[in-house]
Amino acid sequence: MVGQTLTFILFSIFTMNKKKRKKNNLSRAEMNSGAFKVLQNENDSLKKTLISTQNELERYRSQYHKSDKRNGVYESMGQTIVFHEIIKFFATGVLGGLSINLLTEGKYLYAAVLLFVAVLIYIFVVRIDNRIFDKKTK
Repeated sequence: MVGQTLTFILFSIFTMNKKKRKKNNLSRAEMNSGAFKVLQNENDSLKKTLISTQNELERYRSQYHKSDKRNGVYESMGQTIVFHEIIKFFATGVLGGLSINLLTEGKYLYAAVLLFVAVLIYIFVVRIDNRIFDKKTK
């Protein structure tokens, strides 16, 4: 009896057209059988599990979408970042080196001004990078 019920359920699921399929085409005796109730309970629990899994997937999808967006922004900013890194190197390496050289010669005022300009250029470029990144990620 149970085997026949399972066979009938599987046969009716796979052979019927979806448009013509009702919720179930079983007789009352078949719907009152223990196998049908077990399958129906299993089906309900699987539907609940599917819904919870889909909700969890949506959370992960939105989280990873943000990280993919940030990654895309970083890749598109590659040329801008290289140019800004060159400017920062110039500010810290060249101007900083010149200011140290002026310090050893005893020209403290020129060294301080040059070092101040180097720090200002560096801060300016870093702020520009942050603003560009913030605009592109919104």
